Amino acid sequence: MLVVCLVFLVTANLLAFYIPNPSDTNNLWGFNTQQQLPGPCAIALYGLPRSFGSLVLPSLIQNVIQPNAVYRCDYFVYFHDIIRDPGGRDDRSGTVNGMEVTLLHGAVRKHHLAPCPSVTIENFTDDDFWKARQPLMEKIHLAKDSKGIPKFIPYNHPTYSNISIENVVKMWHAQEAVWNLLESSQTEAGAPKHYSRIAMLRLDVIYMTPINIYQLPNREMDYDNTVAVIPNFARHPVNDRMIYGPYEAVQVWASQRINRLEQHGRFIAKHAPGDGIHSERFLNYTIFPAIRQRGVLIQTHPDMCFLRARADGGVRFTDCGPRHATKNNYQAVKSVLPGRSCQPNMTHVNRTIVLLECYEESLRDSEKITEHVYWQQGCFIDEKTPSPKQRKKHPTKPCVPPHISIFKRHYTDNESMLSGISIL
Repeated sequence: MLVVCLVFLVTANLLAFYIPNPSDTNNLWGFNTQQQLPGPCAIALYGLPRSFGSLVLPSLIQNVIQPNAVYRCDYFVYFHDIIRDPGGRDDRSGTVNGMEVTLLHGAVRKHHLAPCPSVTIENFTDDDFWKARQPLMEKIHLAKDSKGIPKFIPYNHPTYSNISIENVVKMWHAQEAVWNLLESSQTEAGAPKHYSRIAMLRLDVIYMTPINIYQLPNREMDYDNTVAVIPNFARHPVNDRMIYGPYEAVQVWASQRINRLEQHGRFIAKHAPGDGIHSERFLNYTIFPAIRQRGVLIQTHPDMCFLRARADGGVRFTDCGPRHATKNNYQAVKSVLPGRSCQPNMTHVNRTIVLLECYEESLRDSEKITEHVYWQQGCFIDEKTPSPKQRKKHPTKPCVPPHISIFKRHYTDNESMLSGISIL
C-alpha cells in the first residue's frame, strides 16, 4: 500500500510539472521540456523585412518556430514598411514587400497544436519614424560637450555616416516599439500578460542553427531563467543582433537605449571619446552592465549562426565568420532554402565580402502574396469570398490564433503605407 501511494505521489508531481515530452507531435526537435517553465514566453521580431517570404521565413520555421513550439510563445512583429530598400555601402537596392510578414500567421498556426499562440503585427513608415524621433536625431547630431566636440557622433569610426546613424536609431525605434507591443499584451480575460522569457530577433536574417530560447551555450536548459544569451560572432566588441533571456535582461536591451543615452554620453566622454552611438559599443559600455546589475548573466553562444538577407535576394555568407563560409555551409544555406538556386558571388562590391545570390520571383507578385496570406489566416477582406473549388482545396483550419492582425494597403504618392487592423 505504501509503495502504491508513493508511486501515485510521484506521478502526480510529474504531471504537475509536465510539458509535452519529445515523443509528442508538438515537440519533434529533441529538447527535454519535462520541466516547469518560469512563465509565458514571447518571440519578438523587428526591423526591415528584406526578402522575408523567400529567404527568411523558411529558416525561421525550421530553426525558431519549430524548436520553440512546445513552449507556445506568443509572437510580436514591428516592421519598417518601405517599398524599396536603397541599399548601402556594401549592398544593392531591392524591393521590399511588407505583406510577406503576415505569412508568419500561417507558419505559427501550422506548427502548433490548438490553442495557437497569438501573432501580433504592426508597422512603421519613414514618416512615423521622423514624427517620433526628430528631436532625438537632432540631439544626436548637434549635442556637443564643453569643448565643442560632438557627444554622440561616432567620429572615431569612419564607416558611420549620417545614414548609418539614422539606421541605428531606426533599429532602436523598432526594438522599443515591438517591446511596447509585447508589454501591452493581454490575456483572454483582459488582464495584463507578463512574459518571463523573451527573444528579440531580426526580421532580415536566415537562421542557420536552431535557436531554443531556453538553451544555454553548454546545451543545458535555463529553466531557472537567470541567463541571457547572445551570439558569439560579429563581435565589435560584442554582437548587437539578437538576445534571448529573462524579462529583466531583455527589457533593458530592447527598451532602454534611448533612455540611457545621456548616461552613455557621460561614460564615453570619460573613457571612450569618439565612440558616440556606435551600436555594439553602446551595448558593451552601457546596456550590458545595466543587465548584469539586475543579476542576470550574459553568455555568448559559440555555435549560433544567422546570415543577413538582402532585399535583392543576396545573403551575407560570411556573417558568422570564416569557419562558416565554407562549401559545407554553402550546402547548409541551400538546405534551409529548399528549391532555391544560390550562387556565390565573391566579387560583390569588394573581395572581402562573399555574397550568395538567391533570387526568386514567385513571392514578389503582390496579388499572389496577398491571396496566399488571407488563405493562411482563414480570413478575407474587401468582401472577397472563396469559391467552392477554393474551399475544397483550402479546408478550414482547426487551429485559429486568438489574435490576428491583417493589413490593408494604402498609397500616398509613391510610398506604400500599411495600417494595422486587429481582429479579436
